[in-house]
Amino acid sequence: MKQNLKNNRKQAKPMSPWIKYCMIAAAALLVLAGVLYAVRYISLDREFHYNVKHFGEDTYGEIFALQDSKDNAEPVMELGEEAFSFIGTEEEAEARFGLLSCYSVTEAEAASQEYSLDYIISKMDEKSGYVWIAYTQHIYDSQGQLLSSSGTEEDRILARWSVEKQNDQWVVTRIQEGP
Repeated sequence: MKQNLKNNRKQAKPMSPWIKYCMIAAAALLVLAGVLYAVRYISLDREFHYNVKHFGEDTYGEIFALQDSKDNAEPVMELGEEAFSFIGTEEEAEARFGLLSCYSVTEAEAASQEYSLDYIISKMDEKSGYVWIAYTQHIYDSQGQLLSSSGTEEDRILARWSVEKQNDQWVVTRIQEGP
């Protein structure tokens, strides 16, 4: 006895137009997110690719992570801004900023500076983590002559700050910088 297989299949209900639109919208959002991530990845890698050997592939790869703790990193970035904008003695800078004092202007003949400090990405939990930044810094004397310079707008310095929470304050415990 032969059975007709066509008759045994249940007829599929037609898909609602709203469900089709939602599926198309979801697919479009996924594609857009992928494109935006690729653009970010390509621009960061284009600017900093020469740092791979210095940091190592695993560490350098952190700047492309999808996890980000930007809100947690705000106190660290604020301290970094203060350290970069500080002009004073080396002792004052070290007391206020710890390791970040290396970005403070402590040269006796220095009168002014220009800098940019840009957040890239961070990963932080309740106790420790890291913050990646890029910066430029130019220090001038009272006559406007350049005393020292780090990086340019086209060639910023890449740095990774290791951080730990000590006495409810974030402290930079290690600084790694690109060449």
